[in-house]
Amino acid sequence: MSFNSAVLIKTYEVILFALASQMAGVLWKYE
Repeated sequence: MSFNSAVLIKTYEVILFALASQMAGVLWKYE
């Protein structure tokens, strides 16, 4: 259970990071 939640948190962090970098790229493009 502890391992599972750790993996979930890591996956969530990666997804959030990908979304954030995508948004930053879009903002950078239209700046």
